[in-house]
Amino acid sequence: MTMDPLVIQTVAATQANKFRNAPSNRKPGGPLLGDGPFTTDGHIWKRSRELPQPVFSRSQISQLSGLESHLQRFLEQHAELPRPNSSQKTLTRAFNECLPGTSSKPKNGSSGYQHVLLKELVKKCPDDKTLIRNELMNVFFAARDSVGTVTSRMLFLLARSPEICGKLREEVAAIAPEQKLTFEFLKSLKYVQAVIDESDQIELKYDCMQKDKDIWGDDASEFNPDRMVRLEHSWKFIPFSGGRRTCPAQRNTYTDMTYSLVRMVQEFKTIHNRDDCLEYVMTKSSRNGVKVAFSVK
Repeated sequence: MTMDPLVIQTVAATQANKFRNAPSNRKPGGPLLGDGPFTTDGHIWKRSRELPQPVFSRSQISQLSGLESHLQRFLEQHAELPRPNSSQKTLTRAFNECLPGTSSKPKNGSSGYQHVLLKELVKKCPDDKTLIRNELMNVFFAARDSVGTVTSRMLFLLARSPEICGKLREEVAAIAPEQKLTFEFLKSLKYVQAVIDESDQIELKYDCMQKDKDIWGDDASEFNPDRMVRLEHSWKFIPFSGGRRTCPAQRNTYTDMTYSLVRMVQEFKTIHNRDDCLEYVMTKSSRNGVKVAFSVK
């Protein structure tokens, strides 16, 4: 175990060929995940990385119409929440209203996406059900609630930070009405990206390095997106790992979170904190859920 960025860079990138996946990963993860990028090395690992690549391609990431359709339904369902106890019920109802369409759209080709993971796997390995199962488990195991957890934590922190919300709103308000929220444009929103990165950093699972005051300064435990605006690419902050084992869905995840945050800021005037408890559970989700309320414009 280490919290030294240089050691991490050595193991993950500059001398990665000298290090293998720990055998201890195979014992607990193997029965559930099977052979995949989390449990293997060599040609099996390489094959597992290559099979789902079309789903993570730039052309796929750029297809935001599918995300917008469901986000729009969510926004339409989410009215202003005047009572503390009404937020969770309304939010749950909004998600339930949006979910039914997610299973039917891929069947009729209207999802907006060029590649569907299962279809790609069946096309490449039509007779290997075990391989298909293993690939699906490895991808969905990593993707399970990843965007949702970071986005909810981001709202959890923003509701407690009106000054940061103000800076965020200034950047979003500067977007021209005719500007489309494309993949390339979303990358240019530096403060939005900084808020997302800081939300990930401030309560990341790798607490030792992310709370090291020698790296992040005396305010290492405080929510301060400005530090991420100044941060250049560095092994100090690797939420998606690095080197050859970098998470292949990194661009997908950033794009989805950036798009969702921008659309929420465009739609809602303010975000109100409805939870006095600033505590987290083991998975780094807020202990009491995301008790916040939005005010419509």
